[in-house]
Amino acid sequence: TIEGGGSIYAPVENKGNIIANNGTMGIYAEITNDSGTISVNGSENILDLRSTVTGGNINPGEGTVQLYSATLTGTTLGAGKINVTGNSSIVGDTTLSGTDLSIQNGKTLYLKKDGENNPTITNNGVISLDGSGWQTNLYAYDAVVTLTGNGSVKLGSNGNNRLTYSGEGSFINDTNHTIEGGGSIYAPVENKGNIIANNGTMRIYNNITGNGSVSIKNSATLALNQNLEAGNFSMEQGTTLNVANNKTIDLNGDFTFSQIDESKWQWGTNTTLVMSGEGICNQSLEIGGYDYGQDSTGFSNNFDLEKLVIDGENTYVYLIDLIDNGNRSSNEALYVSDLDVLTGATLNLNGLNLYTIYNGSPYLVCAGDGDKFGGGEIINSPVPIPESFWLLISATLCLLVINKKKDRWVSI
Repeated sequence: TIEGGGSIYAPVENKGNIIANNGTMGIYAEITNDSGTISVNGSENILDLRSTVTGGNINPGEGTVQLYSATLTGTTLGAGKINVTGNSSIVGDTTLSGTDLSIQNGKTLYLKKDGENNPTITNNGVISLDGSGWQTNLYAYDAVVTLTGNGSVKLGSNGNNRLTYSGEGSFINDTNHTIEGGGSIYAPVENKGNIIANNGTMRIYNNITGNGSVSIKNSATLALNQNLEAGNFSMEQGTTLNVANNKTIDLNGDFTFSQIDESKWQWGTNTTLVMSGEGICNQSLEIGGYDYGQDSTGFSNNFDLEKLVIDGENTYVYLIDLIDNGNRSSNEALYVSDLDVLTGATLNLNGLNLYTIYNGSPYLVCAGDGDKFGGGEIINSPVPIPESFWLLISATLCLLVINKKKDRWVSI
């Protein structure tokens, strides 16, 4: 064992233990740690890493590990607090076992290849970007970085908290892993897990692909400045969706929202919602807003879409009206300025009203109208809703009401 405080300036091949247990221990030289452990013992103690550590375990324990111009290669980071206090790098495959890793204001954590091998970050903890003004980055440095595990990357609400990249860099957000918060996503992301806007405004500046879920919660805003592909997409009441001009949301899952203020649903000009499940599953599309009938008023005072496309062989989309969008005392409807139901796809009205502009005038879409809107099939048949879906909706509504009225319990 090497223990205490002080400083290590000599390179060390560690097969035993290095323990910071007396104030701050600074490490300034290379540590080869393939079969050893580096740890902190005691809540008041700090391990200050300013060099390269290769392999082995780094365990913060009840203390703190600081990364200041440090490089970690093939390490396992144990449970506890790790602060990135100076620009640092993680090289190759790394495991975060319940680690609370915080990238602090104005600092960058680079994720790099180990030779030609792209890194996999197994994150069962939290990677948080805590910048309050300066650019604070989790950076895919010319590498395709896979974020896996059941943990999350949390972006602080400031827009300078960034998931970013260089060169051929990008992120894969694997199944069960979550990217959440606010901040900005500048890097391309293949999303197989969850992306959740739940802290201020989350801004997306690069393409999001994949069949993972995307949601907006906690009165947050999702600002789409680039195209989005996803499985399920959902919005809680009070949240905001802003879609920039000429952008597309392409879903192979369901679209649901609980919204009462149409001003919080901003689709820019030439924007499109595409439902393209291609037979993977039946897709539900929530309607919402007062049914104005065949009246142009509905297209400006409702939850209308600029363009709706039902695309893909065997894609089957059905309308639903399960969530109270503020007009439960009257019939609700869906307003779409431009409707395309393409050949091979089916739109089931499910007894609900859909209006669009046809030959320059408001038009009620009816069963059998497929030849007017792209050659697909438009039907109007009852859709049985699974009991599990009703339970999910009830739980969602209950949570929404409880969240709104924190001083009492309300059952639905």
